[in-house]
Amino acid sequence: MTMKKMLLLLSLLVAFTACVTNDDKPPFNEPDPPNYEYTQEEKDAEILRIEEYIKQFDLKDIIKAESGLFYRIDEQGDGLFIEEGDTVIFHFKTTNLETNEVLGESNMENNNYGQSFNFDGLLPGVKEGLQLIQERGKITMLVPAHLAYGKYPVSFTGIEPETNLMFEMQLNIVLKP
Repeated sequence: MTMKKMLLLLSLLVAFTACVTNDDKPPFNEPDPPNYEYTQEEKDAEILRIEEYIKQFDLKDIIKAESGLFYRIDEQGDGLFIEEGDTVIFHFKTTNLETNEVLGESNMENNNYGQSFNFDGLLPGVKEGLQLIQERGKITMLVPAHLAYGKYPVSFTGIEPETNLMFEMQLNIVLKP
């Protein structure tokens, strides 16, 4: 092959490849982001599992809120009610309703006053339940996953996504801003 033919072939090759743009390539299909929203069917299934738990363990005087939260006020308390923006200090015991495993607790033995949290940062189901009692009150809540951690993987808690939880809580102190 002569040098002229090689240069001509190389020129044609460069000319044809220069015409190709990224627009001509098929688009990269990114995976869909995870869907953390709940369907009504999924919410109903969680509520059904909690109702079965209540029957299985013969829990008495449990009330079902419109949201799907189940609760029993064990002691109303006699102090302040919680409002948005407050800091709350409470003792708690959290149980996985699927396994009956205690996931965490704070009590008088390991902390005189309890855990301190900004009320606004609590789980939706816990916020709803705590607003029903006053300082020095106690409440038992069975919280469906969609009012707890939902479908989110929360590695620091050890709680699997879509886990229904029970919170036994004693509201010790309400601090106003």
